[in-house]
Amino acid sequence: MTAPSPLDSALDDLASGKRRRQAAGHEAIMQMAEGSAWKDELVARLPELTSHPNPQVRGTAYLALATAQGEEALPILQAHLDEREGDARLDLAQGLAGIGAPALGLLRRLVTDPIFEVRFAAAGGLVALGDPAAAEVLIEALGHSDVRYLALSALQRLADPRALEPARRLLQKRFLSGYERIAAAGVLARLGDADARRWLVERVARRKGADRGLAVEIVGELGVGEALPALLEALGDRKDPFRGACLRVLGMLGDQAHRELIEKALFDTTEEVEVRMDAAEGLMNLGGPEARAALERALGGTDDEELREVVSEAIAQLDLTKGDGQGGVE
Repeated sequence: MTAPSPLDSALDDLASGKRRRQAAGHEAIMQMAEGSAWKDELVARLPELTSHPNPQVRGTAYLALATAQGEEALPILQAHLDEREGDARLDLAQGLAGIGAPALGLLRRLVTDPIFEVRFAAAGGLVALGDPAAAEVLIEALGHSDVRYLALSALQRLADPRALEPARRLLQKRFLSGYERIAAAGVLARLGDADARRWLVERVARRKGADRGLAVEIVGELGVGEALPALLEALGDRKDPFRGACLRVLGMLGDQAHRELIEKALFDTTEEVEVRMDAAEGLMNLGGPEARAALERALGGTDDEELREVVSEAIAQLDLTKGDGQGGVE
């Protein structure tokens, strides 16, 4: 008797109705969709599986199709926008979000879904496209503690003015985590709130707490130059746990006057290798021919494989973005 193929075994697990087997089947099928030897066979089977009586099978089929075929899968996925089961519709939304711009119209339809989780998944895809249709769902998500931080991060990226007052109200809540409070301040600062901007600078300067690293990253993302003194002070203390993040952010701020400081950390063999890798990213963020030349020198002057890999990636990114010395990356 011929043993079942890995694909058949995965499909049997998925349709078994047993939670552990379903999870294993789903994982195996998604691995195939991402490029295993069974990808072609899987793609040939998936269209029929989108009409399977088991919603777990249908949902996995939607997600696997989107993963394996991208835009080519849209006609099939569009035909199933009226999927009756919420969990399967969530997989559909996640698959469409992964496809991106070609799925924009379908994501706009799902962002009004009756089920919050489906709306939130669709909103995530819309945020990546800068589409304001995501804003209302993200604001709604501020009331859901399990996704609040993700929603705040997305709202900072979206920069929709409708988030201003909800973020202010959220900050008045007593029981917010430090990360959520910093993320909410990031939303306000992104929307032009000067008090939030000053608060973020003060949080960077107050050198305690694991959540301070998020404040460092946000001042870099938003280009808050007022944070420079606090960043430089942190760089002068080798015990500061966020020195590496400060080096990356120094590059984000785009001032070529600080290139030598970042270079010094990159070439300092007494530094922890993680800090030196952050310095390489700082030069990548800064951009320009001098930064690229320093990265080239670092690549030829180290035997540490991790550092070489990061430096190589930084050089490739500079080449991709055609760094022209004007500093910073968006």
